[in-house]
Amino acid sequence: MRSYKHYIHQYKIPLAVLMAILGAVLMALGVWSYPYNDPFENAPLKELMGINMIVALAGIVMLGVGLYMLYDYAATKRKFEALMATDSEALFRRNQIELERLALKLSLKEEQQVLAALKRYRIR
Repeated sequence: MRSYKHYIHQYKIPLAVLMAILGAVLMALGVWSYPYNDPFENAPLKELMGINMIVALAGIVMLGVGLYMLYDYAATKRKFEALMATDSEALFRRNQIELERLALKLSLKEEQQVLAALKRYRIR
């Protein structure tokens, strides 16, 4: 049985998108239900008077973390692809440690790409 960390690593992008969407919804509910907004008489969280700002702050934090996870994944993927684009064995050997670190940070598909390149250049 695999641990939860494996699934978090494997489904990093869907979890980040889900977190960002959930954060945006919580933020909108918290702000929309703020007790001093008169136009919103029928707000969903109106009866939770003091808690709605806590919900809004939690939504802001979740939205920020989700967007940061997406940005970090995209930047890491871009750097990985730039380093893997080389056909030179010398450049691959020079960047091997960085490529392995980036592949471990991304997903299993990138790890497989690094292993295939190691076989192609006959590096142990």
